[in-house]
Amino acid sequence: MMKMLKKVVIINILVFFIQVCTTQSSQAPSKATFKSFDVSYASAGVDVSKEENVSFKNGTNIKVPVNAFVDASGATVKGKVNIEYRELKNASEIVASGIPTNYANDKKQQFETEGVIEVRAKSNGKQVYLAKNKTIEVKLPKEVAAGQNLYYLEEGGGKSSSLLHNPFISQAYAQSENDKRRWVLVHQGVASPGGTPPANRTDTTPTTNIRKKESFKLKLNLSASPELAKYRNTRWAFAGKNEAQNPTTEANQWVLNETWDRMELVQALFAPNVVLKGHQKAVATAVFSPNGSYLVTASSDKTAKVWSVTGRLIATLRGHKDFIRTAVFSKNNQYIVTASGDNTAKIWSTRGQLLHTLSGHTNSVYSASFSPDGKKVITGSEDGTAKIWSFDGKLLKTLTGHRKAVYSTEFSPNGKYVLTASADKTAKVWSLDGKIIRDLKRHRRAIFSARFSPNGSKIVTASADRTARIWSFTGRQLHRLKGHRKAVYAATFSPNGQYILTASEDNTAKLWDVQGTKVSTLKSENSPFSYAVFSPNGRYILTASKDNTAKLWTKPDLAANTPYQLELSNNQKVFQTTIKILPATTQETASVERGDTSNTDVVTTPIQKSTEEVVVTGKTIKVNRCGYYSFARPIRDKNTITMRAQFKVDGKKLNNATIYLISGKNDKVVTKFGKYEWRNFRFNPGERNQILAILPDDRVATLGRKDFSKIPVQQIIKNKKYVFDLSKKSKVKSLKVLKQLLQ
Repeated sequence: MMKMLKKVVIINILVFFIQVCTTQSSQAPSKATFKSFDVSYASAGVDVSKEENVSFKNGTNIKVPVNAFVDASGATVKGKVNIEYRELKNASEIVASGIPTNYANDKKQQFETEGVIEVRAKSNGKQVYLAKNKTIEVKLPKEVAAGQNLYYLEEGGGKSSSLLHNPFISQAYAQSENDKRRWVLVHQGVASPGGTPPANRTDTTPTTNIRKKESFKLKLNLSASPELAKYRNTRWAFAGKNEAQNPTTEANQWVLNETWDRMELVQALFAPNVVLKGHQKAVATAVFSPNGSYLVTASSDKTAKVWSVTGRLIATLRGHKDFIRTAVFSKNNQYIVTASGDNTAKIWSTRGQLLHTLSGHTNSVYSASFSPDGKKVITGSEDGTAKIWSFDGKLLKTLTGHRKAVYSTEFSPNGKYVLTASADKTAKVWSLDGKIIRDLKRHRRAIFSARFSPNGSKIVTASADRTARIWSFTGRQLHRLKGHRKAVYAATFSPNGQYILTASEDNTAKLWDVQGTKVSTLKSENSPFSYAVFSPNGRYILTASKDNTAKLWTKPDLAANTPYQLELSNNQKVFQTTIKILPATTQETASVERGDTSNTDVVTTPIQKSTEEVVVTGKTIKVNRCGYYSFARPIRDKNTITMRAQFKVDGKKLNNATIYLISGKNDKVVTKFGKYEWRNFRFNPGERNQILAILPDDRVATLGRKDFSKIPVQQIIKNKKYVFDLSKKSKVKSLKVLKQLLQ
């Protein structure tokens, strides 16, 4: 995984930033540092049936077009939408907001910013998102300073997720390692003539000429693979270490001259958000509770375990005498049903109390799930039958029709039908009275999994024949998902029904759209995925594997400057390499840099057109995503000392905390260090430095400027390590108290 590189924030208060209204009736989601306070939002309502302008007290104006917003399902929002807006103008506000200070590029660059703005939207108290092809226009009171780029804070998991906070981190104590948000460049500014960088600092913004030397384009056969059209104008750069795989070398010029029929991008999974450790044998399945608050895992060690989404073990379900193949929650989040090799299924409370045992199968039970109303359970067995039970364990119906083991069972979303998948190469849809109404027969080997789409109109199946297939409810095959090299164990729909996730024995999970086009591939270096599902909000992926663990991952998106394994192929040749996608540039950049900029203070050009349509002219920013934006540029400070830091609080060793270094002219430089970043703690001894440590329960510890100035700089340069002794302070209860503390 690409290293997340640290960012230094130099907050030069923008002339146009005036205190916004402090109304905070409904805040946008945040990962604020402190539990008891945050930086306030200004809020104003708009009628989305017409174009409206929102004016705030500081002079900022936001123009909202007609029907600009959609909800989490993609439906157009009607009625009133609240626009929420705030500015982060100084060190205390940057600290309080909890925004990350990692600039996600491939160079060790610091990050100088002139200020941060945040725009959010809500309807009936729920987050809403800008619709496709819609932009909002933010007009600032003053023009953006010359030479500033525009950066957007990617908050993980695609366009809609920019407004959904990470549900797995509840406070800022040592939050840096879990915070996967990152700043990405969306517009590149050009300084007006005569502009000079700050003293002792070098602007490291990449130029177009350098980018063109490093980058290349690929010839793609769009007739054979029309879905590759989205990469037609993409520029790539080699990101590997083996020059034999570099397409830009003279020996590999043939790669750039060849026309490729197929292309596969693979993102390796090196660091999950949460790893669930505790099982003694392989984990067969792992799923979320419908409300997204809990997880349950099923294992060959004869137990199922209930976890919080932060990885805390809540309960272990013991009572089965053989492996557990499946464990799932009821729709009301109150119960769990397990299916086991001991020929039974069992119903439990989420705290681990055994409530009912379903006995009647004559061989191993592989699958069990609740009906939508929670009153029934469907099970599937090695004995070739599926059985419908009442909640209290009474057998209601036995479904006979499969010739071999039944591996998967599920009720339809409306509760009127049952879906089964079998080793006999078929999946079947049944009425509740046991009649087969659909028979899906196109797979060539056993079907391990069959699932309905959220609205019940489609079905996806996963098979040992290395494919997954999408079917209409009527039984017509719509698409075949081909790309796995070994058996596909599971296939599930995303909560909005627009994507499918498959898990395979080939150590990969693949993300597809419902038209059957491969979106991305996730690769496990160590163990096959036995199961993979989306979180209820669609932002995360939960996997189960044979290494005795389950893992929680941020759903991947194709992002600029992120390394991917690339495989190109046609009927004659195959080429494999490691690449990264460069932010899109246009000829406008080169012409602006060569031309006369005397009539403008800032000239910008779109960077990342695939995800952001951003326009910046003078005072105005046009964007198609809500969230955080920072006016900034990357720099390097030549006088910085890097060393391994440790911290004590009143003489006692501090083992875990988020550390802020606050320095620079007027104390406007803020650098954030998580626990694992202490090893590369950086500071400039020529600056006015102070340290703020975030402790539990809104407490802090500090090292003031006077004490910092007394540290032995030459000794630190020689030893490359130092222990800072901080003083513990009282609880911070407000932004005003924090500002006073940092004065």
